Amino acid sequence: MHETQTLGRFAAEFPTERIPADVQHLSARCMLDYLGTVLGAWDEPTVQIARAVAEEEGGAAQASLLGGGYSSALQAATVNGIAAHVLDFDDTHEPTILHGTSPVLSAALAAAEWVGASGADLLAAHAIGFEIAARVALAVNPEHYDQGFHVTGTAGTFGAAAAAGRILGLDAEQMANALSVAAAQAAGLREMFGSMSKSLHAGKAAGNGLYAVLLARRGWVSASEGLEDPEATGRSSPPGGIRRRLRTGSARRGSSIAMGRSPMPVEWSVTRRSTRCGSSRSPLRFPLTQSLTCRRR
Repeated sequence: MHETQTLGRFAAEFPTERIPADVQHLSARCMLDYLGTVLGAWDEPTVQIARAVAEEEGGAAQASLLGGGYSSALQAATVNGIAAHVLDFDDTHEPTILHGTSPVLSAALAAAEWVGASGADLLAAHAIGFEIAARVALAVNPEHYDQGFHVTGTAGTFGAAAAAGRILGLDAEQMANALSVAAAQAAGLREMFGSMSKSLHAGKAAGNGLYAVLLARRGWVSASEGLEDPEATGRSSPPGGIRRRLRTGSARRGSSIAMGRSPMPVEWSVTRRSTRCGSSRSPLRFPLTQSLTCRRR
């Protein structure tokens, strides 16, 4: 079984009751942090431009623009994703510098509101989506980042698709196709850092992930090895490297995804994410946190 199919089955079928309680608790904390970052950024010019475009485009009022108003689920996911990332206060997966919650929860929340999913379903979707995004990020980094890609925009698209697909009830085959469609859309360049377009990476990852799900649930068929092909991530890993890293990850927890005779370990990567005490690039966060700690002492 290909890794794309295995991860698709995991995202679609892993039982919510098997997600550890501490992981679900962390997903709830991620959601609280996410709402604060979105609402705190709502008046930013970047967000207001994106909101104005969404209103101009119109469409069915399926989901909330979190700072006020309604739009289509796709537009809501995109605008809310931009707002979550624009101030650089969103949480970070420490091993890869992935800002996972912004794209994952923006897509999942829009889908959940659209179909009336439960809070428990939303938290499970976040935990699963964050795991998929982090696993892809671990598979392609550090080469991916070193070659100029922004992992939040690229790997985040897969996490958004997994989370939204779980909310919308995709089966394993549909989910695998959604993840492959996500590979066709994943994008993000470090050259955009310092401009409005950096936050667009998170917004488009959310919107594109949700779009991949909407296509897949209507029967869209994509390449069977969308994730493990090195060309899907800009040839940023040596031959076989992506496949091997998708398989092994860096798991420390007890859960696993069955893959033929060899289980794929699940780390629950949300346990390795941190929140920000200020708006700064990730490499500065540790010394800033330690400096504040020393000052308090």
